[in-house]
Amino acid sequence: MSMGLLGEGRFSAVQPFDHRRRDRRGCDIGAAIIISHGELRARIFNISAGGIGFTIDPMLGLKPGERILMRQEMLGEVRCVIRWSIHPRYGAAFDPDDRTPPGARNLYDSLGPETDQSG
Repeated sequence: MSMGLLGEGRFSAVQPFDHRRRDRRGCDIGAAIIISHGELRARIFNISAGGIGFTIDPMLGLKPGERILMRQEMLGEVRCVIRWSIHPRYGAAFDPDDRTPPGARNLYDSLGPETDQSG
């Protein structure tokens, strides 16, 4: 059975989707989002093996299903799909959704287990 993000605060290569969403680490990190009509500033507020939570300027909006490219120094550039929004907060799944980008593993591990958030 895969441990997912449980135990030792590490990602496993294959994880059930439930574990990827549940085991989040909170943060407050600046990032950029590239969409079809430009680049937006964002703040990442949590990350898991399956995706990322972020906020953007309340004057702007994204819709579920919209594809974005998120850029951050440690994260690198990762493709995501918006899954939910409670404007200006958004949740996006990594694309493809069966694979955790290496940069996401690095960012998650850098946050340390003391920042774990279940949700």
